[in-house]
Formats: sequence, structure tokens, C-alpha cells
Amino acid sequence: MKKIFYEIVIEGPFLMVKGFVFGLLEGSKKTGTVIFSRENNIKIETLSEILKEWLHLQESLTHLIVEEDLLPLITESLRNTFSLLNLKLKERKRIKNASFDFRYEVYAQKYGEEIKSIFRELPPELKISPDYQPKEEMYLECGDGIGSLATCHVYNLKAKGTVEGPIEALLPFYQKIQNYELIKAEPIILHFD
Repeated sequence: MKKIFYEIVIEGPFLMVKGFVFGLLEGSKKTGTVIFSRENNIKIETLSEILKEWLHLQESLTHLIVEEDLLPLITESLRNTFSLLNLKLKERKRIKNASFDFRYEVYAQKYGEEIKSIFRELPPELKISPDYQPKEEMYLECGDGIGSLATCHVYNLKAKGTVEGPIEALLPFYQKIQNYELIKAEPIILHFD
């Protein structure tokens, strides 16, 4: 059965919210997925929200993603401890899926093969956009470019695209390519029901 996730926004400092949530899970002996947006490069704010926070016109907000099964525990605990901790649930939205844009350009065939393999082995729950069309070119005339000042590469592979799917499958794949310097990935974007 497919897991359902929610993005929740809690008014309060990041470290306090993180401690509260993990302490709550430990104390209740419940298990489940909790993903803090700040720690996982998940896009959370619009430019206007960033400006308001810089100017201290907005309280600090912590965005996190939780499994549906954990939602009642967290919301009830926030309500019960508000007078003590002053943490408040500001928003919750059901997540339909998530996506991120990426691009790469490499000049060595060895790295090109590695990158093509990474995207061929995409987890089955994820899909890649139709505009992902890797363009591979060989320039054999560049092979003897020893006295040339112009940059000339024998091999070139470049592509761009979007990967989309459930957050629980997308995040591990995103982290895998984040560890690969030649692939440039934009922040993850959440899509809501």
C-alpha cells in the first residue's frame, strides 16, 4: 500500500521543533518517516516569505514531511504542549508527489557511462520527463589538440530533465545524485493534492 505523506509547518525554531518531534516519537515508541525540509534541500519558501523572515516580520517556521500515521500524534501533542513550548501547527497539506530538475555536461566517456547508468537504474516508482534526451557527441579532430589554446574535448555528453514521483522514493535517488558532483540538481519541489 502506498504511504501518504503530509507537509506540516510548525511555528517555532528549527532545533526546538526537531527535538520536540524526535522526542515525541521516542517517548511514544512510534516509528515512521519524518523529513525536515531544511536538511534535505526541499524548496519551502517563496521570495516574499524569505524577505519577511529576514526583516523579522514573520515568525520562524519549520517545514517537515511526515507519514499520515504520525499526523494525529504530532498535532495532538502540539495542542497539548502549546502553553509550555509555544509551538503551533500553522499548516498541513497532503503531498501528491515531488520532483526536481537536473542537468549535466561531461567531457570524459567514463563519466558519461556512469551518469547514463544512474538514470537507466531509476527506481520504478520514479519517472523522468520526456525532455530528457542525452546528447552524446565525439569530436575526433580534438584528439591531438596539444598546442591549441581553444578548449576542445573529444567526448561530450549533456542532458537536462525532471525526475518525479513519491517523496519516499525520490529523496533517496536525489541524495544519490547529490553525491555525484557532475550532476547539478535543483531543490526538490513538493506538489500537493
